[in-house]
Amino acid sequence: MVADELRLAGDDNPGGGADLTITSDGRVGHRTVYSNVNFNITNAGYTYALSIERSDGTNLFQVIDDGRLYAYFIRNIGDYRNMQWNQSTGEVGWDTSSRRYKENIAPLEDDFLKILYLEPKTYTRLGGEPDRWEIGYIAEEVHDLGLTRLVEYDLEGRPDGVNYEKMVLYLNEVIKRQQDRIAELEKRIEQLENSRRQPQ
Repeated sequence: MVADELRLAGDDNPGGGADLTITSDGRVGHRTVYSNVNFNITNAGYTYALSIERSDGTNLFQVIDDGRLYAYFIRNIGDYRNMQWNQSTGEVGWDTSSRRYKENIAPLEDDFLKILYLEPKTYTRLGGEPDRWEIGYIAEEVHDLGLTRLVEYDLEGRPDGVNYEKMVLYLNEVIKRQQDRIAELEKRIEQLENSRRQPQ
């Protein structure tokens, strides 16, 4: 035991190790202490790895053993940055748009009109509330259209989600083409009307 280290053990701890350890340099570990981690919780087979609640027992935040997170009271803070999650690394952050964070910048080339072939669906979630109907696209259908830049894939490479935010890029290009076409047709109409006004 390191000097000034506090170790607490419970009767149900297999192997007789410490349930809670506070080291002399301030690191805290439940079951396990790591040299490069200030606070660690090692779940011992319980449903909840971490639970934070009010004094009246109301749940505020929970981490489930399989990695799911539950935050029960999230207030509306307005239109701020959207959170992003890297499934491969587990890192959570936000998406930046400044040139300061980018390199190899080039125009996006794709068949933007493919997005017009997408068909919105309504559905319920497996294991969810049977009466809660949602709307959206199906990731596999977006993938099958070749719009792979708009698809989020799982670690096995299977279509897993749709990046609705990036769809704006495709829709904007479609609108620009339609506007060019409208301008062209308006010019032709104007030319036809002018020719009809001219005396024969």
